[in-house]
Amino acid sequence: MAEKQIREATFWYESQQNGLGLYFINKLEQGLSFLRQSPKSFLQRYEDVRTSYLKTFPCIVHYTFENGLVNVHAVIHAASRPKNWKNE
Repeated sequence: MAEKQIREATFWYESQQNGLGLYFINKLEQGLSFLRQSPKSFLQRYEDVRTSYLKTFPCIVHYTFENGLVNVHAVIHAASRPKNWKNE
């Protein structure tokens, strides 16, 4: 699910401005790198799901941290209904 959302967001940002899609991917990778280093830095919002906001882009990363691994479940626009993140 997250891969599709990331791909769609990348294409959308790239359609808005040449190079913006790559910039989005770079900021997402920076955010994911931080999550891997400090996965418990963000509050749990839904059961065991934690959320992190991307810098520069209005997106929220929904993830879980289990057995030492960060699992990204969704990357959605911040204006989306947060409780519907599983349906995105």
